[in-house]
Amino acid sequence: MTCEVENGGGKARVSKRGGDKLRNCIPGMARYIAGLMSVMSVLAAGCSRPAPNGNSEGLHASLISPSDPEALKNTTLSLNVVDTSGRPAHLDDVVISLTMTTMMMPPNIVCLHEAKPGLYTGAGTFTMGGKWQASASAHFDGKNLTLGDFPVTVKD
Repeated sequence: MTCEVENGGGKARVSKRGGDKLRNCIPGMARYIAGLMSVMSVLAAGCSRPAPNGNSEGLHASLISPSDPEALKNTTLSLNVVDTSGRPAHLDDVVISLTMTTMMMPPNIVCLHEAKPGLYTGAGTFTMGGKWQASASAHFDGKNLTLGDFPVTVKD
């Protein structure tokens, strides 16, 4: 699976490689991130907790992430999406854009795959500790949707 996301003047490309492992690709920094991710073998641990909810086009999204994600550790992010009746939503090209809220950073895009109906999962890396925002988007019924913006605090 490959998904591309227009991001300002460039594209972020994320491709699925080897089972369910996903690789973050950052334009201009792909080798750096790939090297970091190849060194990281331990997933960030912790209990999952839902973040504040997003809502778009009658869909309700909640981000599930480790309670204390760590910088430079491979982190599994999951997005639960249901319609107004509580039925799982089937979406295409689901991505989460990770943005540090206190400083400019290069694009950091995580491509998610449908693990089960309505649950989308992918692995990404926060490049440093601090306050981040995870912005989820997807395609649904031929439209580009913003599913929600979710705050995430990352440990150093």
